Amino acid sequence: VMEVEAMYLSPSSTSRINDRTDRHGSIDVDTPRSSDDNTSPLASPQFTHSVPDPTYLPTLVSWRAVPISHKNGGNNDVNADDHVYIPILAIRRQQVGEAERFNEDPAIVDIRLAPSDSNRFLSAIIDDDDDDDRDSTPMMQHGAHPNILKKSRWIPCANTNAHSPSPLLKYHPFILIQRNLPNGFVDLPFPARVLDRFPTKNYRGMPFPEEELPLFCYAGGSRLVRDKLRNLPMPRYFGFVVKNERGDSIYVSCMSFLEPITSQRKEELDQLSQERRRTSLPHRFSYQRRLSQRDDLFSKCHLVGFDDIVTFENKTICLVGRYPYWTEFRRFLTHLHLLSGSSSDIPLERNISHLLLSVPVPRPGGQCVLVPLSTMNEPMALLMPPLKDLPLVDLTYQMLFSALDVPTVVTIVLGFLCLEQKVILVSTRQSLVIDCCELLKSLLFPFEICAPYVPHLTTPFASCLQFPGATFVGIFDDGSEECLANTVRSSIPEDSIIVELDTGEINCAGNRYETLKAAYQIIPADSRSALIKEVETLCQNAGIVPGQEPLDCGFDSVIDSTAPSNISEAFGRKNNKQYEPLDDRAIRDSFLRFFCSILGGYERFLVVPDADFLISGNDWFDSSKFIAASVPSSTPFLNTLVGTQLFQSFIQRRTEASDVHCMLFDECLVEYHSSKVPYGVFGDGDLLVDQCATEPDDPLLDEVSSFMASSEVDDKQFP
Repeated sequence: VMEVEAMYLSPSSTSRINDRTDRHGSIDVDTPRSSDDNTSPLASPQFTHSVPDPTYLPTLVSWRAVPISHKNGGNNDVNADDHVYIPILAIRRQQVGEAERFNEDPAIVDIRLAPSDSNRFLSAIIDDDDDDDRDSTPMMQHGAHPNILKKSRWIPCANTNAHSPSPLLKYHPFILIQRNLPNGFVDLPFPARVLDRFPTKNYRGMPFPEEELPLFCYAGGSRLVRDKLRNLPMPRYFGFVVKNERGDSIYVSCMSFLEPITSQRKEELDQLSQERRRTSLPHRFSYQRRLSQRDDLFSKCHLVGFDDIVTFENKTICLVGRYPYWTEFRRFLTHLHLLSGSSSDIPLERNISHLLLSVPVPRPGGQCVLVPLSTMNEPMALLMPPLKDLPLVDLTYQMLFSALDVPTVVTIVLGFLCLEQKVILVSTRQSLVIDCCELLKSLLFPFEICAPYVPHLTTPFASCLQFPGATFVGIFDDGSEECLANTVRSSIPEDSIIVELDTGEINCAGNRYETLKAAYQIIPADSRSALIKEVETLCQNAGIVPGQEPLDCGFDSVIDSTAPSNISEAFGRKNNKQYEPLDDRAIRDSFLRFFCSILGGYERFLVVPDADFLISGNDWFDSSKFIAASVPSSTPFLNTLVGTQLFQSFIQRRTEASDVHCMLFDECLVEYHSSKVPYGVFGDGDLLVDQCATEPDDPLLDEVSSFMASSEVDDKQFP
């Protein structure tokens, strides 16, 4: 169908209806007539005008003038003076010739009626299910895409002025249409899969997440890119966390980049193009034109100018490990990227095998393992903290406080995450999402998140937002209209907040002011004020203005990791004043002292389980007596905290498994309440965790390499 018209015949055109009346008295509007037959209303040139002819506007028609056969004595019950409107649907069909098909408008693929509202504007009643019809299924190799022709938006038919209709057309139905829009290979997603892996076999207790990697790296499939070589973007760095069947976290660091399509991909596209040339005239015409312009002399030449249009495909290198070495793995991926563009004699595979087969994982509390990188100013440093110490965090808190101010961070950690509320982080900087998620989660020590934690949420896993209870996810906003971030913003899940890392704002489904006020005021006032003041002082000493630092450097572009570790050094500071780097350990120690201040004496209310552990873990703590003995200002916060799964898991680890981190917290708790001198910035400067944590081994001198090769290669664990 090429054109649809909605017309209302007036009395002056009733004779034409009689010409089209068949033996049953019905009106035939579906059979096209020749353009020479001027007696047919379908062939009238008035149907192609932008403004409807007055003859075809809605007009009262005498009932007896309507050429419709009335069965069962219909004329006996009708008054001769009655009038009726008669809508006529005129259809112009597509021709079958190749030239006509190519030159005419795109065909109409869907039709629906929509009435005009009281303001004389078209009211398009479009169901939400219409968007689901646009299939985003990746194109299968050596086959046609199921949705090779996509649909346009709903638009009024050509002869209807929908935005300012005539008063005569008020309250009458209009016809909306959707036309097909041809898709090119660049517009359609291709399926993503793992091309190669090393090592080829899995380690013990470390299965390779082959099915999960494409879903996180290419949620909607991999797409081709047509652009000039000079516009080739820098590689992007991001990461995500997946769980294995035992519940252990697997950390994946990724570097995504564009490169010209390979010969294998060209052969696949040629096969798809051959199939499309049989059914798509525009594709056939474009193919013939490009074939005639191609010079055989340079058809196999691999030299490309900077202004030449090149077809790129997206590829991603993933480094999978069981330890969160985000910064060091990023440094290694950058090293591989720089080597790929250099003339080094050492192949890239040798660097990968050296890291995975020769470099040991550092011993907890042991010496640092240094891996020299020829393209970097600094080596790759792998360090594992002692078992009785704060967990490993291979990131700097400067990223977090550059995006958010201190009261916002305190509210998110203590008012939402600690009390198991739904938190969604959104940013247009992909690596910033995973960094902020990991940093916020680390500030909950000694507690661990028990809710679903997805720092890089993609569309295939979006259903976790509808789970009852708490969730902590991060979403990358790629700027497209159909991205998951826009979907979540338009319909915020119930009882959840959205933290915009680019602007520092917090949005929620209900009353934003009341939600933030309740989350902020439930935190004990004295401990909250002391925590905010101390963290702000630490940021001030490092020359950081929380929530107001630039975010356009050092996050997404992988090559930026070759810059100085302190981002402020690269851009300088006012008055050229030298600042010390942000003390990340002091930031974590300040949050640890907050929990020590409100959980003092909790061990007295632990209930000793029976010998067979038949008592549930929920009954291993007398929460009612603990809350009754607490400070009144902390009662609302503790009353909510003790009912969370996060606190129950802490009590279970403390009672059942003698977790080393729980033991560290108990010692810090005793030291905090027994010390006469306060810790931190406003005390003697010492950190509480340093008084109780295990001392690491003495580091070696700089001129001595700290690389330690293991003789038992089969028994070690790899990163």
